[in-house]
Amino acid sequence: MDSYIIEIINTFDHIEDEYERKKIILKTLDSIDLMDLEPYLMNYIKGYLWYEMPEEGEKRSSNIEKYLKQSISQNKDYPYSTAYLSYHFFDQKKFFEVIELLDSFDFSQFEEFDQLWQSLKLEELFYAAKLYFEDIVSEQTIDGVYSVIQVYLNVPEEILAVPNEIVHAVIDNKNKYNMTRVISTTRKLVNSIEYKDYFQELIF
Repeated sequence: MDSYIIEIINTFDHIEDEYERKKIILKTLDSIDLMDLEPYLMNYIKGYLWYEMPEEGEKRSSNIEKYLKQSISQNKDYPYSTAYLSYHFFDQKKFFEVIELLDSFDFSQFEEFDQLWQSLKLEELFYAAKLYFEDIVSEQTIDGVYSVIQVYLNVPEEILAVPNEIVHAVIDNKNKYNMTRVISTTRKLVNSIEYKDYFQELIF
């Protein structure tokens, strides 16, 4: 992230209300001459800040898409813009858009930043979106879902995020053809020592 932008953001740390702080930062970023900064970073940070403001409704959604799409068009190799646009699309149940965005994405990029959780979370979103989108679940998707769940089962939980999306996608689509293998593996995941506390109220 551009050091100049970090410096700007850090100057607002004294504002205790997080929501107000983000709104003020956005106004400040809008007032900065974009020629002094890398445009893709500016648009990423605006999109990220809007992503972190769920109170804003439709205005939030349109600004997330606007700024993150602009960032991707300016630098398609910057992975964070793709990551947060994917999170947003999945939250909005725009599963085709998630698939389209991540279909050729290199999930290993975040491992360079020691963020295995981010790599796995995006791969999880990709296959969860395919479970929702495909009327007949393909063998390729089943293999992908199975592979993601196996990583969650075998990598220490403290370095990963909670696999909510893949678990709920399997449950919501459990009656589709070809789901037997991933259903049994998902049951193993939600009942594992590492994750059972996260899924105590789950009916599966």
